[in-house]
Amino acid sequence: MANLDSINYAKQIAVPSVKIAPGQVKGELWCSYDQFTSTANFATTDVLRTGIKIPAGAKVHFLQYVSPTNGGTLGIGISGSATKYAASLAVATAGALVPVLVDNSNTTEDEIIVTPSVSATGTGLYKFAMYFSKI
Repeated sequence: MANLDSINYAKQIAVPSVKIAPGQVKGELWCSYDQFTSTANFATTDVLRTGIKIPAGAKVHFLQYVSPTNGGTLGIGISGSATKYAASLAVATAGALVPVLVDNSNTTEDEIIVTPSVSATGTGLYKFAMYFSKI
């Protein structure tokens, strides 16, 4: 059986050792949250502007979302890059919490938008949470 080393483990055992970025080891995890209640179908021409802001120099580790309906897909990103953080997220079981691993860093403050790439039918509450560390 072979030993396989992760990126940060390899940095720890390197000679000389390599510094692991702050926020990846013993970092502080921050969360930003917003929600939206749709009163009409969420169409591919819609852009949901959220109050979620990821500060400059942060690393987004994962996000979670809840949707009120079945069908459709969502992109989570910023203006000019609508799928920067996630693309084609399935709008699955209504009300189910869906976790998504992200691993994305930024150099400027990002104001998060949500865009459907396939229209979702139905109305109700969408919830979004993004978890990040400041690096």
